Amino acid sequence: MKKYCDYCDGWIEYKYIVTFSGHRATCKKGPEREEWLKKVKKANKINGLNKITRRPYKLKCKRCSKKFVVEMTEYAFRNKKEPYREYCSYKCSNSHIQTSEQNEIRRRKSTKYGYEIRVCKFCEKNFKVKQNRKNVFCSKSCAGSFAGLTFLEGNHISESTIQWFSYKDIKVRGTYELRTCYILDAMKEVKDITNWEYTNDRFQYIDVKGNKKRYIVDFKIFNDKIEYIEVKGRIVDNDKNKWKAVRDAGHILKVWTLDKIIEYERKYGILTIWACSTTR
Repeated sequence: MKKYCDYCDGWIEYKYIVTFSGHRATCKKGPEREEWLKKVKKANKINGLNKITRRPYKLKCKRCSKKFVVEMTEYAFRNKKEPYREYCSYKCSNSHIQTSEQNEIRRRKSTKYGYEIRVCKFCEKNFKVKQNRKNVFCSKSCAGSFAGLTFLEGNHISESTIQWFSYKDIKVRGTYELRTCYILDAMKEVKDITNWEYTNDRFQYIDVKGNKKRYIVDFKIFNDKIEYIEVKGRIVDNDKNKWKAVRDAGHILKVWTLDKIIEYERKYGILTIWACSTTR
């Protein structure tokens, strides 16, 4: 489409009418051009500072004092509220400058409290810790082991009521695992198995949400073939994925529930306070 402009005495091609209206407002020979230029200049400046046109500025790195060039507007350079680059590189910007005040505060904090010896709540080993700390475990592994959840008699047990038991030189979690220790020793005594251990063998598996995780089996039995035993009070969806990962790795895995534990206790004549109180 074309339309005639009587200011510049020419035909203007346009697709939309706004294009022609814009030409009329800014036409070099039009009476409205000077007023338009004043508005543009005023809009381009704030407090007399140009905020549109960029030009190079030479700056000095706050870290290494090296000079570098940054292109910015006059408004950004003069106005402190508009941040701009103050470092020549990422290396300088990421290296934190330690002031004398910060070092003094850090020194006071480090010497304010002394050290004391505490006993780990899980492994019962002595460890050194500052007096203002609330640490009751010697390491993250002990804290994680203590905070783990277990199932006792098929019911969910919170971490505050976890029961740990000592059997010979090992610690087991829950009465099911403790009863299994007595059964395995009885089996070893009559030579049904060669040996057993409370294992720390880990297997990688994919949980129900599709995440990769690691799974630790409870017991390992040594015989003609190595077998694993998992003691469970209640079976959930993730358990099936764990057991599948062990079996897919070519290992034999047996799951002992409460019924299986009672069956073996009766078979080997094991009498414990739990076996005596269980009615079936």
